[in-house]
Amino acid sequence: MATPSTATSGPVPEAGYEQRARYYEVEYRTTVDQAFLQSLVTDTTTSILEIPCGAGRNTDWLIAAGRETVCVDLEPAMVRRVRDRIAAAGANALVTAVQADLRELDLGRRFDLIIVPQEAFQLVESHQDAERALRRLAHHLAPGGSLLLDLHSFGPDNAPGGQGTSALPDYFDPALPDGLPVTEWRRDIAPSGWLERSRVQHDEGTHMRIDYLYRRGEGDRVQEQWQSSIRLRRYRRPEVEAMADRADLYIDRTARDYTGAPWTPGSARMITLLRPASSATDRREDS
Repeated sequence: MATPSTATSGPVPEAGYEQRARYYEVEYRTTVDQAFLQSLVTDTTTSILEIPCGAGRNTDWLIAAGRETVCVDLEPAMVRRVRDRIAAAGANALVTAVQADLRELDLGRRFDLIIVPQEAFQLVESHQDAERALRRLAHHLAPGGSLLLDLHSFGPDNAPGGQGTSALPDYFDPALPDGLPVTEWRRDIAPSGWLERSRVQHDEGTHMRIDYLYRRGEGDRVQEQWQSSIRLRRYRRPEVEAMADRADLYIDRTARDYTGAPWTPGSARMITLLRPASSATDRREDS
């Protein structure tokens, strides 16, 4: 549980992904969505694209799935971490990692399943860039394929039968006052010492901004500290529908949580499975 955090004296340097990549596996290690993601890999799935892949939170199960897979991230430091994991598993012939921008994606091929995991699409801040990114994803989707966007409202789960706090990202709490610093966790890191993360969340209306403060130390001594911020864009169902239509996609189904329960108004999470518009046409013609 997050606890109130004391302010830090003096200037704190801003960290880039090069620095954060060292501890990304410590920071982002949730597996709450993995069973749901794995259920999307069917007998007809021969190729998978994960974007962004971060430092490889999903890499191990993607390797185990045995499909031809491409893991993509904007940050070279993250791609290097994933390549190391792939090489350590002896999976270079099956899984590759590529540095690319979601908004400019051009891999020259299509995939049966595209995964854009937990709130990652919401890091694309502007509406224009989001539309461009969705069109690029649609361009890489094979006929009959599926594209997953896992979105969050950054509000409480008010849907009947909703999942409450289990539907929330681990870095957000709708009950917290805006601007209140809290310490989220302190975790052991290899080969020794600990990493601590604190945060402040700011509701900006169309976006939720999270400011992070990191401390690394041993025993009672803080040896290093840095800060970083993310801004995540909010989406409503009609906006997602309109964006999908303009990208020649349609919404096949939407879940409110990782059990796959159907989305209803008020659900905090909007896990959206998109398919090419041609798939809907083919299905109508076959019926």
